[in-house]
Amino acid sequence: MGALSLQPDEAERTPEALRSYHVFKTLLGMGPGPHPMRRIVERTGLPRGVVRRRLNAMREAGLCCPTPGHPGHHELTTAVWGADGERLLHALPGVQARSRRYLTVLQQQTGQIVFMHGHMLLDSPVRLCVECRGDSRPDFARELAAHPTAAGRLRQAPLAADAPGLAILAHLDDTMPLSGELQTIRALGYAKSPSPLPGWSFVSVPLHAVPGTVGLEGVVGGARVVGAVSLLARTGDLERHMDAWLSPLWHGVRGLPAPATRLEDDAPSVALHAA
Repeated sequence: MGALSLQPDEAERTPEALRSYHVFKTLLGMGPGPHPMRRIVERTGLPRGVVRRRLNAMREAGLCCPTPGHPGHHELTTAVWGADGERLLHALPGVQARSRRYLTVLQQQTGQIVFMHGHMLLDSPVRLCVECRGDSRPDFARELAAHPTAAGRLRQAPLAADAPGLAILAHLDDTMPLSGELQTIRALGYAKSPSPLPGWSFVSVPLHAVPGTVGLEGVVGGARVVGAVSLLARTGDLERHMDAWLSPLWHGVRGLPAPATRLEDDAPSVALHAA
């Protein structure tokens, strides 16, 4: 995104116009989002009603939108941020070199878009995209540009919104009673769902970390789910090729030069180790 001037012309220096610039500048400083109204109001220092009117005006201009699945949250659109792959990612630490190589190999094997998601359980539980491969595919880039809100939902969504979060949710706690859908996901070892990008779907498997490999010594016993690895493909392609793609999804990390996993060899999940 090129340099963006936030200095209004003289004709635009009305109090209402200046408030619009202030809300817009505040959202830019807060990042891609989504952001709760409470925090936007705090950051701007403006009355809640004024902020709401400015957000409504920005929505009409295509600059921001309410966040689906997160009532009371707003975010800037790809008209502001652009639709490049970097905007799909959360800048979170922890994706090791081995895991990035695995994702690259998986993308080469399947030809599809590959995602790695983590999760956050504070307030409203969400799944977060932390790594992506294959997002420069021209057809994917065109579809993403045609659906401006999809990038934000691919980047972050409620944990129960789609396959990556459901694959995580089904394996979070062995002691929790599960819904029928989550029981099925746990039994199958994968989740499948439509994605936020129309006409494209996810298939996702849980990503486990073993204590002693990612700094979890003494914290938990046994392998724990820390995220999900997913393929994003056109829905028709996924229906035709999912059986073939599940094998590298499940077993792709076996060749990595990492410490031995405590998961059984035939366990339908992926083990993540530190570099």
